[in-house]
Amino acid sequence: MPPLLQDYSYQKQFQFSLILPLGDRLDYLEKCIESICQQQHEGSTEILLLDNAHSETNREELELLFGNYRAYFPKQKYTIHYIKHPQFLEVYANINWGLKLANGQWLYLIHAGDLLLESTLVWFEEIIQQQPNLDLISGGFYQINQFNEILYKSDFLNNKGLVEPRFFEQFFISNPLQPITTIYNKALLEKVGYFNTNLATGADWELLRRVIKVPNLNWYYLPQYVGAARSHITNDQSALSNADVWQILDASERYFSPDEQRISKKNRFSQCFQSMEEYLLAGKVDRALSVGLDLVTFSDLGDRLWLEVLKQQNFKYKQQMYEMISMLMKQVEITTK
Repeated sequence: MPPLLQDYSYQKQFQFSLILPLGDRLDYLEKCIESICQQQHEGSTEILLLDNAHSETNREELELLFGNYRAYFPKQKYTIHYIKHPQFLEVYANINWGLKLANGQWLYLIHAGDLLLESTLVWFEEIIQQQPNLDLISGGFYQINQFNEILYKSDFLNNKGLVEPRFFEQFFISNPLQPITTIYNKALLEKVGYFNTNLATGADWELLRRVIKVPNLNWYYLPQYVGAARSHITNDQSALSNADVWQILDASERYFSPDEQRISKKNRFSQCFQSMEEYLLAGKVDRALSVGLDLVTFSDLGDRLWLEVLKQQNFKYKQQMYEMISMLMKQVEITTK
């Protein structure tokens, strides 16, 4: 019996390309594969298994794993490519590599821990058939833990259909989506570029901030849950004020207006101060200081926008936060001299 996994080829075109960067958890990958097996769409589909030369999962293990589900991957519908890079690639460089190699008209990034819902590709296919000139389609998502239990259900962001202008404003502040929620027309990514490989986190947000500036963008929103994203526990303040956040905001100067930049930064400062207030109310002064230190270290406080935002807030610990930031600014200034 011929192997399921094939070496990469660009000779055949597909409707869908599923971009699947490999990790080290075979159990997560198997659950992901099972969710792909449930799909009842009709369009031709390639699965790109991306080995960044760091994954502990080898080709033989993958062949055995997929072999257990051979009946669900008829060659008339699926082509599975295993591609190993000759040298180590970081996460987003690995993903970009796969997106550029993809032979499908529609590209869907699925991390090895993510799950598709039973009708995900059917819904996407139906929408594409009705409106073939779309640039991307998004929906809602579940957040799941290591036991596949649902931790969180995302809010729906728009009515069904092409998004309204106010939809774009959500991306000024943060990213309300997850990669599993969105399928991209390859032509769109060729136009705006791929993920920013200089970012350790948040590259999906930065990409979508570029996307919303595309003239005459056709973005379709489906108010249904289309996938489940695996939760990776991190420091609860890191997404608020780490270096990548401010790098994303700074990068937006190339495509955001000054007013849009101001809105973005003001909202980020507001979120950080809200977090500091909550820590102080809980008596966690060290955590509040940590958020403040990230602000001082990674954001540009020189334009005093942070002070304008703080003055507008009705916080119990407003004065204490001002004193913390001022103290930290002096300490950072001293240590960098």
